[in-house]
Amino acid sequence: MASAVLGRALAFGVGLGVGSLGAYKFILDELRNSTKTILAANGALEKRLAAVERAA
Repeated sequence: MASAVLGRALAFGVGLGVGSLGAYKFILDELRNSTKTILAANGALEKRLAAVERAA
């Protein structure tokens, strides 16, 4: 997943010119979205583990 994000970010950055503000904003937005997704998945996994522990 991280490689896909970086690949998209690099492709976008090359299209706008490396070092442009738009590319940096795009990369930061992608990282922020990825972080939110990872944290949400981690929270769901913790809830499942807690339910399994209670059931055991």
